[in-house]
Amino acid sequence: MTTVVVSPTKGWFKPENPLIEDTSQPEYAQDPKSPPDAVNATGEGGSLSMGFGCLNRIRRARWWRHAFAFLWQFKRYLLKPSAMLALAMTLPYIGLDVALQKISKHGTYYGGASEILGTFGVALIAMLVTYVAAFVCLTWGLLSSLRLLTCLCCSFLEPLPSDAISANKPQRNEWIAGVQADAITYFRNRKSYLATVWLMYSIFMIVPSSILFAALFVLMLGVPVPAGAAPLPVQINLPPLMVTTMAVASGVSAVIMTNYAMILTPVSARAKESGSIVSRKGLLLTLKVLPAITMYSLLTYLLSAAFAAPVDALVIANPTIASDTVVRYVLFSVKALWHLVTFLFFVPFTLLIPCEMVRNYTD
Repeated sequence: MTTVVVSPTKGWFKPENPLIEDTSQPEYAQDPKSPPDAVNATGEGGSLSMGFGCLNRIRRARWWRHAFAFLWQFKRYLLKPSAMLALAMTLPYIGLDVALQKISKHGTYYGGASEILGTFGVALIAMLVTYVAAFVCLTWGLLSSLRLLTCLCCSFLEPLPSDAISANKPQRNEWIAGVQADAITYFRNRKSYLATVWLMYSIFMIVPSSILFAALFVLMLGVPVPAGAAPLPVQINLPPLMVTTMAVASGVSAVIMTNYAMILTPVSARAKESGSIVSRKGLLLTLKVLPAITMYSLLTYLLSAAFAAPVDALVIANPTIASDTVVRYVLFSVKALWHLVTFLFFVPFTLLIPCEMVRNYTD
């Protein structure tokens, strides 16, 4: 078999027309051994099939090697925003801990207004500083991650290289680095386009998001919790049926929003049209692959629930472990590191299979 060498910047990102794929090269040829309507290893062929058309591709070991290689090389772009998001998820706990420690150390007796102000003022300032810092980190991290995850989908949707290149690790890594760098460059000046795409997403999802936040607020008010662990200072007794209804409503709304976001990201990564048209196209594609993307969203939620908060599970199982200040801040650090790994690898991986669901339907 003849080895075909692919230039890292050749193919999808052509200066004269960056949204036209080059399918004339030998590495993009249809595999004659592939069964009819199958999606072969080059990324050609196949159909939506309600989202299940990608199964023929993702069941192959080659696809998983390619996906893991893509994620491993892309981590250098996601490291900073992932660190910002990890900080955003951790700083509020630190601020609250500092405030509570300041108040608890003082005791219950206050000699006057100045003493009250000195105690609660410091506590409030600590919370304010950490919460503002968390908000800044969250905003910067989300906006940057959104653009970079679009770049990941953009480069991942490039047709896979030939078997000769896939088997040659240095050539494969060079090809991956090339298409990823081209995607980063291409979207560096398309921030207004992405802003339009996700603004339209917010408009389309205003009903599910409103239901989600309203249901979560009711659940925080009405779900029985241990004394002192209530998320809000006021608790009410709600009928079990209402609690169940709110839980189902929040779950359905979250799945609807996740479905659309997971499909819209790869669609917006390769579309030619304006942001508003792309958002509508993404919504239509989400409906077309609704069975598969819904099952995938539920699986993603189950995995994230199982692996996202091991520190919390440790504290719940042994509450006294967090009574020591040093141990508590070690747990904060471990939690931040866990969030970093989650945003660096797990979150981007969840977008690769939706990419395959809509491959060849994103241009």
